[in-house]
Formats: sequence, structure tokens, C-alpha cells
Amino acid sequence: MLTSRHASQVVVALCLLVSARSSAWADDAPAAAPSERGKATVNVVAYGDRPDGGAAGICRPVYITAEASADGTPRVGFFESQVGATGNQWRSAGWMAALTAATLSDFDPRATRVSIEYQGGVDGPSAGALLTIGILAAVRGDTVRSDAAMTGAINPDGSIGPVGGIPHKIEGAADKGMKLLLIPGDKRMELNKNTKEIVDLVEYGQSKGVEVRRVFNIYEAYELMTGVELPRPPAAAAPRVSLAVQQRIKKTIVDWMDRYKHALEAYQQLSGEAKYSEEVEAMYLKGVEAIKQCRDLLQEGEVTASMWDAVMANAYSYLAMETARCRYTYANLGYAGVVNRLRDNNWLDKDVAEISRRLKRETPRTLDQLSVYLGSCDAYLEGVSLQIMAKAILANMPEEDSEEALELAAQAAGYQIVAWLDMKLVGDYLDWQDAYDGIPIPQLTAWRQTGQYMFHAASANLAVFDSLVIEPRAEALSVAPDLYRNAMASKDMTYGIVLVAQKAVLPNLEKFLGDGEALDYAYLAMNIYTHTRAAALLAKHYGLGAELDEDGEVTRIPRERTLGELLTYADDQSRRNIALLQEAGLNATVPAQMHAIATIKSRRDVPQKLEALQEYWAADAHARILRILSGVAQKQQEEAAPVNKGLSPDPEAATRANSAPEGGE
Repeated sequence: MLTSRHASQVVVALCLLVSARSSAWADDAPAAAPSERGKATVNVVAYGDRPDGGAAGICRPVYITAEASADGTPRVGFFESQVGATGNQWRSAGWMAALTAATLSDFDPRATRVSIEYQGGVDGPSAGALLTIGILAAVRGDTVRSDAAMTGAINPDGSIGPVGGIPHKIEGAADKGMKLLLIPGDKRMELNKNTKEIVDLVEYGQSKGVEVRRVFNIYEAYELMTGVELPRPPAAAAPRVSLAVQQRIKKTIVDWMDRYKHALEAYQQLSGEAKYSEEVEAMYLKGVEAIKQCRDLLQEGEVTASMWDAVMANAYSYLAMETARCRYTYANLGYAGVVNRLRDNNWLDKDVAEISRRLKRETPRTLDQLSVYLGSCDAYLEGVSLQIMAKAILANMPEEDSEEALELAAQAAGYQIVAWLDMKLVGDYLDWQDAYDGIPIPQLTAWRQTGQYMFHAASANLAVFDSLVIEPRAEALSVAPDLYRNAMASKDMTYGIVLVAQKAVLPNLEKFLGDGEALDYAYLAMNIYTHTRAAALLAKHYGLGAELDEDGEVTRIPRERTLGELLTYADDQSRRNIALLQEAGLNATVPAQMHAIATIKSRRDVPQKLEALQEYWAADAHARILRILSGVAQKQQEEAAPVNKGLSPDPEAATRANSAPEGGE
């Protein structure tokens, strides 16, 4: 029998589909590129294995330089004392730190060149937050304490991610005379690998003469490391959209409800043998529950968030209908009939082609329209990625009938349905775009170059994910990493989308959209959301240690308190940046909708809490990047503080650009 197990897994991750679908207020930080050389020295702690099998910590300085990029291209260079001394995870952390520092302080990431120099060998993502502080200090002209060190990964919104080996890092800091060590706020107790005892990290630091302080975000850490408060956007209430926008959303929800009714009617007309199975019935009932939640939210006035449940209701109902039809086909025409039915997918090809034409034809004219357009590009990225994933499966289907073959067929069917719904969502947002006017899009804004920087950040996260999650799991199962990647992509739709986006969609985007404004805007949008998706994957599988069942579903989050802290901070940070966008008179419908959806998800089950984290990060990034590139950030800063601590161009940068070692490609 045709199982819908994998097709139903597709729906669990469908929260990303409705993401049809920001830099902090820095009153005295530079708003453009750094324009003279700034330097900072920070102390990194690390640990490794000793010859006797124990663990040893080290503490060494890192020298950071930030300056203008002579050719307007973002560059991050890594200087080593010996060949291969720094690993891929270290380089990835450097790229992430550069991007995070740029967006947190409103300097232009496109025209920034960062150099990171370290003596000796090092790898791992645990210096991400420290490198962020070092880059910020170099740009702003602040001095970092010479007797302080830090360990902690960095998330897109500036929150501090978990790391390991802290007892030994304390020892390394003590050996170098450090008086202060900052660690992620989620950690208080950890195993000492040498004594095999659980130690209280704060007390252990005291015993070594080191004050250990737990920090949850970059703002707390920066002040402790420099004695200077890093400017942050003011606290804000949850974002709201105008009544006129709410009316438009309500109209769109009605369209989705009508689409849901059509699926329901078609489902009910199917023969009992096709639809009355445990899997199909479960999907059907989830659709009924989702439409009920949509109506409940509408009654509570949560218009923007209710649209997500309307889309979810459609996903469940159409997947139930499609699975039932495949079951019917299998019963009457066998396995070959099911494969032929799924390969007859011109209906999806036509929808994707029509939406591609609309994206090329209906490019935004104003910043308000651009905000909506960026959201439509995210849904397009997801839909095209899923279409490619479905075609790859169908092109390589086994010739013989088997349980595995039928599971692959169900997976392809699910991808095609979700891709089709994504295209409907793109159309909705393109329709919304017409309702906005506002400020014309600034000329000569390098959208594509900024997208390239975001691409580096997403690639960095994916590289770290490979090192920390894919490769160790593949080794534990004695399988090749590529085989494990494929297996994981089939069970975690977010991972599959990020993988396909990086390898197949983004490098070939011109084939979909041509070379023009549509390509520039889409490339930026898709890289923003690929970056936040990749970061969410890393948080889920590594930082939070999600436990999964055999189908890839999350069963438990061991670090539940950490997830709660991350959600609270992400909620607050995205509110602040969306509010700045709205105060500038720019349209914040898309990030406001993402925030509302995230807030609802954060109150539901564990898988949806994890999705909420990515939604908050996406909302925050959307608002920050749009505000910086529109020039609004610079205008707001000039009004608040005319004195600019920016740096002047380095005349030697052009000659050094070709010789400096670079990483993160």
C-alpha cells in the first residue's frame, strides 16, 4: 500500500511556506562602510585532546582589522601562522561574525573588508560571538579588555549560542591570566572531561581566579568586554499592520478558505477505499483542525497570523486528497500507474513558469512594494526548491514496486503539492504589492552584492552544520556523508530546501528570472531567508540538541530553557527592528506577519516552537537589511547623532586586496 508517512512529514515543516513573508539602531555607530582602518584584539579560548586522552584548554589573542573594501565587495580574510592552521568552522564563524556585526551596527556589509589573524591552530564555531565583538569594536573604535576572554556561537539576531568544553576553556583562560570569561547563558553545569565530574562553571572559575559570567546576547557581552553600551533599538510593542492591510489579508484568507473547501469537496467525492486509511484520515483531520484555528484567530483579531493556519489547512487537505488519489491509482493501475501519474506534472510547471514571468514583470517601484516583493521571493525559492526535489526523486524512481519506492512516490507527491501552494502564495503577495506606494527605491543600491554577502553567511552556517551534525552522524552509522545528507534532506524539509537552494537554485537563478532588477531583488531575498533557515537548522540539531524519532520528527528538546530564552530574545529583538522600519514610514507588513506567525507558533508544540525561532530571525533580518539598504538607517542616525565615527578609505586596500588570504567562499 502507498504510505503517506513521508508526505505527511512535508506538512509538518510547511510553516515556512507561509513566510511569504533588520540592523539595530546605532545612534553613534557608522551608517555606511568603515572608512578608515580600525583594529581590535580579543582573546579566544579553545580546548583540544591531550596525548593521554584528556582535554586541555588554551587562550590566545586574535587580531582583527576592519576597513573599507576598495572595490565595494565584502571580504573576510583569515591570516594563519602555518598552512591549514585554521579550519572551516573557524572561517565560517568569521563570516557569520562579520555579517552579524554589520547588521547590528548599521555599517554597510557590502563595502567592508575584515581581516582575522590567529597564531596557531584552531577550529570550531565557538568564537562567533567573540569575533563579532572584535569586529564591532574595530569599526566603532572601542577597546576590548585585555584581561577578558569569551566563548559562544553567534545567532543571526545577536543571541549567544551554546558551546562545549567550558571547564577546560576556563583552565586555558586562567593559565593566561584572564580575569573575566564570558560563556553562553544556557550553561551553568558541565562535565569536566578529565575528572569525569559535573562542575559548576561559575564556582570552577572562582577556584581558578577567573570570574565566569553568563551572557545571553551580544549587547550584554559587548558592554562587559568593552565597558561601552552597544546601542540597541528601543523596546517596542508587537508590530501591527494598518486596518487597510488587514482587510486585504482577510480577503486573501477568504480565497484560501475557498481553496480549502474545493479540496474538501474533492476529497469527499473520492471512493471510500481510497480515502479511508489511517494516514489519509489523519491528514484530513489536521486540515479540519487548522481551519478551526484560523477561524479562532480571526475572532481574536489575529488577522495576520490566521493566514498561516489557512495555508496549513490547504496543505493538509490537498495532501490528503493527493495521497488518496495515489492510493486509488495504485489499487487500479499498480506502481507504474502511480509513477506515471506523478510524472504528469505539467500543471506545476505551468504555475512555476507563470509566477516566474510575474516576478520578472511586476518588479517593485517603491520601498514599500519591495518589502512585499522580498517576501514573495522567499515563497518562490521554497516552491522552486521543492519542485526540483520532486523532479529528482521522480527521475530516479526504482523500476520495481517496493515499500521504499512507494515512500519515495509519496514524498514526491508531497513536495509537488507544497510547491504548488507556494506559487499561490507568491501570487497573493504580488497582488498585495499593488496596494503600496511610498518612497522610490534608491538608485545604485547594490542589492546583488548584499545578497552575495548573505550567501556567504548561509554557506558558512551550512558548512558548520556539515561538520557538527552531518559528518559525525554519518560516521556513527558508517555511511558516506553524501548518503546521510540525502537521507536527512528527505526527513527534514528545511534542510532539503537549504541544500537545493544553495546548490541548484541560487547559482542558476538567472535561468528562472533573467538578468535584471527581479534577479537582484530575488537574490537578496532568497539569501536572507536561506541564511536564517540554515542558522535555525544549526540551532535545532546542534545548539539545542533536538532528539528525533526514526521519521525525523522532533520528540524532545533537552535544552528547553535555552529555547525559551532564545524565543524571548528573538521576539523582543524583531519587535524593535520592525518598529524602526515602521517609524521610518516604510511598509512592514511582511516582517510583521512573520512576527505574528512566530508568536502563535511559540505557544504551540515543540516543532512549532523551533519554527517560531526561524520566523523571528527572518522577520528581524528582513527589517534590518531593508532599513540599511534603503538609506533609512543612515538618515535616522544622522538625525539622532550627527557625529559619525566611521573610518576613511584605506589607500593601500586596493593593492592588498589581491594578495590577502581570504576564506568562506
